[in-house]
Amino acid sequence: MKLPYDPRNVAATKWYVVLSDRGEELTSEWDLSTIIGGGFFPYERGPKVFRNTYIINEDRLRYMNRAKYRYPFALAKTDVTSKYFLTSDIQLPLERQQRRKLKDRYVYIASAVRDSVNPWRIVDFGMVKHGKACFKDMGREVLYSVMGYDGTSLVQLTDPFILHKNGKIEYLNTGDINSTDLNKWKNAPL
Repeated sequence: MKLPYDPRNVAATKWYVVLSDRGEELTSEWDLSTIIGGGFFPYERGPKVFRNTYIINEDRLRYMNRAKYRYPFALAKTDVTSKYFLTSDIQLPLERQQRRKLKDRYVYIASAVRDSVNPWRIVDFGMVKHGKACFKDMGREVLYSVMGYDGTSLVQLTDPFILHKNGKIEYLNTGDINSTDLNKWKNAPL
């Protein structure tokens, strides 16, 4: 398992999962030499958790074949965020003039990180459906923004927003994403 960015700035950005004889997924925070099922922090937060697999993710392959802008997502990873964190499927309205700028229907969700030079990191992609940017299984208590490809570069499509623990979305009216007041909802860059 791997988190795209470290929510705690400590251990457990990668961990192992062992399938027991009874079909239970047992986690190990450090490596296979530690006590399986012990020491993992199930109540932490993060934007996404991906499992390395040996099979190609069909959604990512379709994305790589159709998108005008191709973010370098690994093809052999599966989203398992909902197994580890509280998640929400989110649909964010996009203004018509913003949608017209986009060169395809793919949009990107970025998580805020504590980095003053590059404060946003892409964690996943979604689709524009019925005028809304749609994303599945997003980790809660994280500061996000939605981006899209305008033919030249990725551009921000929404104001920054916090996906709260209760699933509610709060848009921020702050121009300073580097404010230390927002650090609670940011992740540490790896």
